[in-house]
Amino acid sequence: MLKISYTFFKLTIPPLLLSVNNNNNFRKRFKQFPFCHHYINDTNAQNPPESLKYFDYSHINSSIQPNQSNQSNFSLDDFIILPNHFTSLEQEFLLDQSLKKFKRILGKKVTYKDGHFDGVIHGYRECQSTHWDDDKKMNEIFNKKIFSLFPENLRWLPVHLLELTNYGGIKAHIDNVEYSGNIVAGVCLMSSIVMRLRHINNPQFYFDALLEPGCLYIQRDSIRYNFTHEIPANPTEHKFKGNIIPKLHRISLMFRNLKE
Repeated sequence: MLKISYTFFKLTIPPLLLSVNNNNNFRKRFKQFPFCHHYINDTNAQNPPESLKYFDYSHINSSIQPNQSNQSNFSLDDFIILPNHFTSLEQEFLLDQSLKKFKRILGKKVTYKDGHFDGVIHGYRECQSTHWDDDKKMNEIFNKKIFSLFPENLRWLPVHLLELTNYGGIKAHIDNVEYSGNIVAGVCLMSSIVMRLRHINNPQFYFDALLEPGCLYIQRDSIRYNFTHEIPANPTEHKFKGNIIPKLHRISLMFRNLKE
């Protein structure tokens, strides 16, 4: 079993608060993907079943009345999942480069940290990266599969690498809004996880997202600011639509834009 240890830096990201023109630019690029999650409040949008099956909204509709929830201050379209966004070969390559980066920065001995400085996360290791063992190929994948989805004038922070063990977990929190800009995009590798997002004004008002290996998820705008996110550490609580999802090692690469 891997043992991982790394220093976790304070990461909290405001969602995507782009100008109208930039937001439209994102949406135009986003439409090219057949598996996507559209605005549920947009009567002209269609919700493909390929996308909806990765969301569980049962507690959004039944746990609270609309006039109690401040629903006007968020849109579920601000959490997007692009399933199978990366091929198996791309995933293998990203994993190999990530493990090499962990080894180079943290050393050959692999150990996990028991707790984060703020108590939010445990059973993990992490680091940041601006360069890779194969810079050219990594940048080709990033540009093609991630950066091309967003306005070209965005500036990005170093990539955040996070490995979570099979016993690790992340408590409900909102990332530090002073650290970065308004986008968080995550690449999921190795295993599936269930992320729960709760409204800050009513923890019983929440939805779950199933993030499978090879997917890209985007957290922005109202979901970023108005919902906490968490990953349960207890394997019996790691469920999606009533089914237990096995908790295994997972590595994610997270991309955040620079706060202007």
